[in-house]
Amino acid sequence: MHSTTRFEIDLPRELADAVRERVASGRYASEAEVFAHGVTRLVEEDDDPLDPAVAAVLAHAYDEWVADPTGGIPIDEVVERFDDQRAKYRAKA
Repeated sequence: MHSTTRFEIDLPRELADAVRERVASGRYASEAEVFAHGVTRLVEEDDDPLDPAVAAVLAHAYDEWVADPTGGIPIDEVVERFDDQRAKYRAKA
């Protein structure tokens, strides 16, 4: 049997309505199930292996591509930039 802990929370009306709608739709069996799913997703998101340095490099490369879709970057250069950024990030940590 799973051990549980009871929480009492206050939610903005919009979020409370969203929880009730999900239960009413049958997608979730209870409000507790909605919250458990939400917290599980939050934990997964927080544990995401994509670190900020990688995200910054990817965002910059994407912005460059959007500005000029014909000017793609060869994969070797992408890897080199990634490695450089990762090294800088790790040096700061």
